[in-house]
Amino acid sequence: AIVDRVEAFYRCSSDTKLRPNILLYTALVRAVDASGEVESASIQSIEDRVRRADIKIDSLFSLAVENARKRCRRSRA
Repeated sequence: AIVDRVEAFYRCSSDTKLRPNILLYTALVRAVDASGEVESASIQSIEDRVRRADIKIDSLFSLAVENARKRCRRSRA
């Protein structure tokens, strides 16, 4: 919901500095992971948004996604 609001605000704004970037999405993945309520679909949704927005994926984002997915697998086991 937070990212939806940020993305909507950016679309309504003419300020290019408000464009969501990889740092926002990395922080979001980490927040979801830290919440302990990680779902594979949530992480996939965030990753899909990054790809649709054609944002360059960096190593920190990739690591955050990998760690969150590991937690998903551990919590299902």
